Amino acid sequence: MRPLTLTADPALQKVVQFHDLNDGRFAVDTVFDVERIVDENTAVRTSQPDGWKGREHLVASIPMPIYQALRMTWQALGLSTQEKQQALKRFLNDPDNAKFRTKAGRL
Repeated sequence: MRPLTLTADPALQKVVQFHDLNDGRFAVDTVFDVERIVDENTAVRTSQPDGWKGREHLVASIPMPIYQALRMTWQALGLSTQEKQQALKRFLNDPDNAKFRTKAGRL
């Protein structure tokens, strides 16, 4: 059976779908399209000067649903503020998450 769309919010690029698993169970799936943020990050990253001179740098732009999931995980783990900062650095330095970086290099 095809999924049933429960809500679709073009402003948030969010779609919530209901899936019947055909065995008395069901699943609800929430999907966010982050392509616009990834494209914008790529454009910002390519226009950034090399190096870390200066006091302030925009280093990343993370979609809110991903950031909220990270925060919930850190809260469940009981991380301190310093541990959360280190966890965010690990997340941003991970090559799998490079698409969220707006500045080249390591944090």
